[in-house]
Amino acid sequence: MERSTLLQGGSLSKVDLAVLGAGLGGLAAAAILARQKKKVIVFAPGKEAGGAFIPARIDGYQFPLGPTLSFGNERAGILQQLYTELGISHGDMVRSTSYQVALPDRRLTVHPEKSETLEELSREYPKEIDGITRFFQAVDKIAARSSNSRVSSFLSRRRSSKTLLNRYRFSRELLSFFDIQSRYFFGQSVHDLPLSKLVSMINTSPLYEPHGFKRVAELLLEVILKHDGVVRFSEPFPEMVPQRGNKVGLVATSGPVESRAVLLNTRGGFRDSFNFMGIMNQGVPVGMRHGVISLPDYNRPDDLFSLTLSTYGDESAAPRGKRALTAWFPFRAPDRDQPGTLLDPIREIIPFLDDFSDTMDVQRPDDTQYETPSAMQGREQAAMVRLERGSDKNLYFISDESGHPVQAVAAAVRMAEIL
Repeated sequence: MERSTLLQGGSLSKVDLAVLGAGLGGLAAAAILARQKKKVIVFAPGKEAGGAFIPARIDGYQFPLGPTLSFGNERAGILQQLYTELGISHGDMVRSTSYQVALPDRRLTVHPEKSETLEELSREYPKEIDGITRFFQAVDKIAARSSNSRVSSFLSRRRSSKTLLNRYRFSRELLSFFDIQSRYFFGQSVHDLPLSKLVSMINTSPLYEPHGFKRVAELLLEVILKHDGVVRFSEPFPEMVPQRGNKVGLVATSGPVESRAVLLNTRGGFRDSFNFMGIMNQGVPVGMRHGVISLPDYNRPDDLFSLTLSTYGDESAAPRGKRALTAWFPFRAPDRDQPGTLLDPIREIIPFLDDFSDTMDVQRPDDTQYETPSAMQGREQAAMVRLERGSDKNLYFISDESGHPVQAVAAAVRMAEIL
């Protein structure tokens, strides 16, 4: 059977959930419910699943959109729980060996072994190492209490890290080391970060998705189809018509559908920017890891960016002798008039960038996501991706954004709980 025929699935007239948009959140919600024997249908504007995580394919390169390093895969993490519930074995994902944090005046490597990271911190912050050691010990105690007590675990998810961090009076430079990781991985300042997430960030290592979360989307799609869900690709945005009993009727080119609930997994307002570059192997700095998180200015914490470098010899990502380099600015909207300004801070990390690279324009695949309907405009401006209710009680919304895979999955889990 041809793949295109398989992905289209069968036909349904009445479903429990209709998902408009094949982003990570929508696919996760549909997969969970399909596994629970609920009837689901997914409509997608493009020809493949993944939404905001579909890679940019330019001149023989494949550039991942969004992070390739992510928490949530640790024991009891939201992604690990999802894989276990759905019976997904994700062998493509490997534990990161290390990643780097580049600050204005120093660079550190974060290792899977906390003792090695402590050595890095001792070298860069010798006057504060005693406080850092006590801080890490306090984090260990919180982790132990949380694993042995449901009450402690609950409180660690509700309390912020601010009180704990203030106790040690770390310098601005040291706080920036923790803060840049918190903002990159969780979209929050480290002071606002729940204690449970701080524990994960300090005590565990993020997992590495070599090609981004597109592969996760494909695995979710397989679960949906395996459990008799339906996916309609290349489908214009269906017209929504209220039905009796608070159900929603959808008029699509593939036929009418009546659904108990509708989940919009559509594009929010772009708040991030990408720059895609092909770089020759000779231009990669010695010792550069596949993941770098950088903050050019201590006074502007939201100006952080990340560099994701494809694996050496991976010809699915770059032509022979070259590497795919994705620069991601999570909190910087695209500047179409001055795209070259994104290159300046990258040159600080890769000094010979101009000599060994082919710079690409900022691009996004335009046909992979539905636009958010005007009635839902404004909801995507929430600081974090989350499940939102529409004007009708059976209408829900999860913004499809490349920067928040863990939050999108958490919102999907909440959607499945509601139904």
